[in-house]
Amino acid sequence: MNRYFSLTHLAWAALLSLFLFASTLFPSSAHAAAITMDLQRVLTFPETTRGIDGLMYDPVTGKYYVRRNWFNSTHMTEYANADNFANGVNGVVTTAPSFSGTYAAVENGIVYARSDRTTPQYGRWDLGSGGALVTSVAMPEFDGSNGNPGTFAWGGFSGLNTMRGGNGLYIVGGAASRDGTWTVRRITDQNTLSTEFVANLGPSPFGFGFIVGDQLFMGRDFQSAGIDLQVDLTTGVSSAVSHSLAGLDLTNSQWISNTFYDTLTDSLFVLQNGSNGGRLSRSTGIAQALGLTPVVVSEGSALSLLGLAVLLLFWTRRRLAG
Repeated sequence: MNRYFSLTHLAWAALLSLFLFASTLFPSSAHAAAITMDLQRVLTFPETTRGIDGLMYDPVTGKYYVRRNWFNSTHMTEYANADNFANGVNGVVTTAPSFSGTYAAVENGIVYARSDRTTPQYGRWDLGSGGALVTSVAMPEFDGSNGNPGTFAWGGFSGLNTMRGGNGLYIVGGAASRDGTWTVRRITDQNTLSTEFVANLGPSPFGFGFIVGDQLFMGRDFQSAGIDLQVDLTTGVSSAVSHSLAGLDLTNSQWISNTFYDTLTDSLFVLQNGSNGGRLSRSTGIAQALGLTPVVVSEGSALSLLGLAVLLLFWTRRRLAG
């Protein structure tokens, strides 16, 4: 009986080992990640005057955009791919839609962003029609005023910030209650711009933010490289984190004016303002750095361990049956 008991435990130990091994393939995001940002270039006129600009990419066409200024701009530079965008080469000047703020998104040639500076109005523009406004609707769930708590603490009409996630486009901004709560809503119909509630977070202030997959990351200070809050957009649960954007030069009154995650290249782009132009930095491998993707391991190792566990179970059943 003791022999059978030992054999049974040996088999279960093999299965437990398999479970523990598999768990290492999917690391937890509850760790402190230091994301190293590498300076790509300094934006110059006519793309920017101060580095407070809209940065966007289109996952359908693969194009990237820099929209000068955070309001009342008619200039936008279009790039064919991420490398051209990062290095500032082969850009084509086009007509810009007149959205407010720096956080916007493009999908299949349609821009989604805030459409008014003083009210929570939201719109979409068609780049194929010279950046014409196609739809504009009120978003009464958001605060339309400029400044904390309704916007990022630096202002910039950042009360309705469009961010791309794994499940579509999201709007992130100060809630209409003006009590320091921020709210997240997902666009459910890109034609009518109807939305659904996703999560509340807070309290403010906040300085910048970006989404990777179904996780929203927020930094509270626009003059600091720290990422302080993570929000699971599938559950609405917020968690304190201690990530950092290492390598950013935030001296001489520079600050973060825009951040966005590029799913096409698994890259995070960060734009800082500056008196001599915006400083564009990039880091790749973001999802894995934040613990949001499986670690790549040998397929043979995983299959070998699984095979061993199956053989041990089969052998144990035969011995017990015999």
